[in-house]
Amino acid sequence: MHAAYRTLVGLLANISAGLVAVIFLVVLAEVIGRNLFGYSLPATFEISVFLLVYTAFFAAAAAFGRNMHFKVFDLAGRLSGGSARAVQVIGDVATICFLGVLGYYGVMLALSQMDQPSAALRIPYGIIYLSMPIFAFTSIGLLVMKLFMPMGAVERMFDDDAETAGV
Repeated sequence: MHAAYRTLVGLLANISAGLVAVIFLVVLAEVIGRNLFGYSLPATFEISVFLLVYTAFFAAAAAFGRNMHFKVFDLAGRLSGGSARAVQVIGDVATICFLGVLGYYGVMLALSQMDQPSAALRIPYGIIYLSMPIFAFTSIGLLVMKLFMPMGAVERMFDDDAETAGV
């Protein structure tokens, strides 16, 4: 399960990095086309914004999988033994419930917008809104996998990456 978890988190990080590269290329092509050739490529704004939305959600899921998400107070980190594990499980289950609601309403929103095309690309806005449930359900999968791992396994799994990178 550790290998599958690590692979999924790596895939999410690589997808988000690839999307950033595509955004860079699209914006660069627009700037070069407009300034050197006097021609503005149609839909570059929509492409870059739509890809940015997906990039943010894929990167957030990757950060979630590495336990790098925002924490106001890490109660489980201040406890030890069974109480730390219980607090972690309670927090993860509450997060799964929240993500389930986000995923459900994200699907409903996406389906309701499938008949609304974007101005330039003419693709349904529902496809863009699908980024929300994709994030939610991917994050739920990561959290469920994490629940079956020993406490601290995710941190140790990715600490190895930091050590090999010289961080």
